[in-house]
Amino acid sequence: MGNRRYPGPKPFAAGQSALFNGRQQETRQLLRLIDDHQLTVLYGRSGYGKSSLLNAAVLPEMVEKGYHLINVRMGAWTPDSTNTPLRSTVQAIAENPKNLEKTILDDLVAWDNSLWYYAKTFAINTEKTKLLFVFDQFEELFTYPAKDTELYENALAELLKTNLPQRYRDQLKSRNDLEGHVQRPAVFERLDIKVVIAIRSNRFHLLERMTPTLPQILQHTMELDALNREGARTAIVAPAAEAGGQYDSQPFGYSPEVQEAMLDFLSQEGKVEGVLLQMLCQYFERLVIDNPKKKRIELSDLHAHTGGSVPDDSALEAIVDAYYQSRINDLPDDQEGPVKRFIEDNLVQRVGDGGMRLSMHQAQISERFGIEAEVLDTLVDNGLLRTEPYLRGGVTYELTHDRLIAPVLKSKAAYDATEADRLKEQLEEEERKRKEAEALRHKAEEAQQVAENAKKTAEDNEKRAKWLAKIAVAAFAVAVLLGIYAWATLQTVRSERADKNLILCKEFVVDARRLAKADYCTSAAEKIGKALLLIEVYGHQGKDVTCAAYEREETHVRDIQQLLTNKQKQGACR
Repeated sequence: MGNRRYPGPKPFAAGQSALFNGRQQETRQLLRLIDDHQLTVLYGRSGYGKSSLLNAAVLPEMVEKGYHLINVRMGAWTPDSTNTPLRSTVQAIAENPKNLEKTILDDLVAWDNSLWYYAKTFAINTEKTKLLFVFDQFEELFTYPAKDTELYENALAELLKTNLPQRYRDQLKSRNDLEGHVQRPAVFERLDIKVVIAIRSNRFHLLERMTPTLPQILQHTMELDALNREGARTAIVAPAAEAGGQYDSQPFGYSPEVQEAMLDFLSQEGKVEGVLLQMLCQYFERLVIDNPKKKRIELSDLHAHTGGSVPDDSALEAIVDAYYQSRINDLPDDQEGPVKRFIEDNLVQRVGDGGMRLSMHQAQISERFGIEAEVLDTLVDNGLLRTEPYLRGGVTYELTHDRLIAPVLKSKAAYDATEADRLKEQLEEEERKRKEAEALRHKAEEAQQVAENAKKTAEDNEKRAKWLAKIAVAAFAVAVLLGIYAWATLQTVRSERADKNLILCKEFVVDARRLAKADYCTSAAEKIGKALLLIEVYGHQGKDVTCAAYEREETHVRDIQQLLTNKQKQGACR
């Protein structure tokens, strides 16, 4: 992708300030907070544009005011991680290793590993004393072990509250040999430190844990809401009209009818989430790139997927449907199936005529579907999924927007129908092979009877028909071999099918238990029905260990059915 006017699901970057629109009031408000206070917290729901507001609007203004930006991302902690919050911050400070070369501080205090030390070392080496620390997705801090977060809180508090720690003051008094050191005046120079924290609103309450160490952390905050209708209109129209840069598309516009149709489709209780807005705008920009003569997006462009036979909102829904399918199709062939099963079976749940979003932890995704982290990162980058730090380590994944529920459910319905046809064809194929085996067995029995009759006749006429006896023996041997072959073929077919469908049966039982515990009784019953069908067809076929496994699954099914019965009596089903 080249230089597009709409970044899509990714946040705006600092170089895209001219394209970032619809947030003028929020920009002014946040800049006032940062100017007036040392520590500012920006919070809002995921997808509302916190990162874009900082990157494209606020931080460039702070750079103009002389601040050096230190952008810190800690990443979510996992059990095999060797990272710490302090290490992530030091790496952000030391983009150039020369910035952390030894200074007079190392002569004063050996092996200091504090955040103040690294910030001061950077300031002495670069002569930059105005530092703005930006912590995006600060909720990741709280996934780390308590000892790591506590150490980091204390380090951050010292950086903000202390101009010169006492341990350095004591050494400066006693080290007469450093009186004339060229860097000594810089040690006393006050750092102008500012901190901006961006955190999701559903994790905002976690900041209360830090108030004993950082009392001011909740004093200067700003909540970022979704775009209002007119702000969203500006975010749609203004980037398309921007003529000051080199973009892949020429400037273009949106007809008033298209604007209203898009805003009606995007608005939920008068609010517009930027991720879906960017998906649609990126789609229309591609139309302009493919057709350079196009100057304006018209209503007919909304219906490219539908032929104009449906309402505008259905046409826009079709664009979102196509977005989901195209992102899946962009994956490697061997990943498309597992990813679709992961998303369609675990991240959505049908409720009435619609559905709701669910989430799943990265460890479960890897264990059940074998999907690697790189593939999940791709799904996040292309806007299908978003991550949520899990407070006990790692992250969970969910769909980025409720508007993606419909295309996912449609795709799931199509898959379920295809799977039903496949199972039917499989059963028919097994029945055909069973009949063939039965026919072979019947022929073998007939041949065996003929052979026995021939043998008896040969015995009665041994002297006259020794050659008939030989033929009878041979025919008997062939008949036995045919019978063995027919039996072995039948047993092999049954065993293979039983083994393959045991895995599918277990998945249905696991899904049924999860849905039953979540009170989705109807969906759980559907899964139980599928599992019982497989148990009935294959439960007495195959090897002993396979039959025993089917019996265990049947026991699990009966337990889940009892659970559903209890929930229905209690009226707990959704």
